[in-house]
Amino acid sequence: MLGHDASFAYIHAVKLAHEKNILCKRTGYLSCNLFLNKDHELMLLLINTIQKDLKSDNYLEIWAALNGVCKLLNNEMIPAIFPIIKTLMNHKSELIRKKVCMLLHKIYLLDKSFINDIDIYLKKLLCDVDPSVMGASLNLIYCIAKNHLTYCIKLVPYLVSILKQICENKISKDYEYHRIPAPWIQIKILSILLGELLDESYSY
Repeated sequence: MLGHDASFAYIHAVKLAHEKNILCKRTGYLSCNLFLNKDHELMLLLINTIQKDLKSDNYLEIWAALNGVCKLLNNEMIPAIFPIIKTLMNHKSELIRKKVCMLLHKIYLLDKSFINDIDIYLKKLLCDVDPSVMGASLNLIYCIAKNHLTYCIKLVPYLVSILKQICENKISKDYEYHRIPAPWIQIKILSILLGELLDESYSY
């Protein structure tokens, strides 16, 4: 911090993340994000706290844990948290579902062998009732399409349908920019489709 060694405080950041008070917990996770890296030795102490918070009934605790794990996730942690992440895809809060989508993207970037586990949830995330979750899933799908194109062929009809709905102004006005409906979502969908995805789908 400011050029000074603050390693003495790292353990206190981990302890803060373990606190029940949500403000302390969020501060703890934020501090861990700043101080630690995914290979730091203190990650062994933090993983149990992350698992506990991901199973919490309080969505703020889940959200804090997801913020932490998105930054600090490493390959060794994936098997420990993946079963919990799968259950959070059905969470009632769109904030949690969106964050889960971002975490799946991180998991895929770390270990592409998880494509078979992630693949079965792509349609669910893309067809989420909340546009913010659907929008977040496009980054994951775009990344997968560049590396494992065949896994995304089945999503072409859904991508085209979403694009059509946006062009017909069937998406919330909250996503308009200068009277253009969801321009960033349109760009991302077109980026996916204008790759080799459409050509490949027509060849089947």
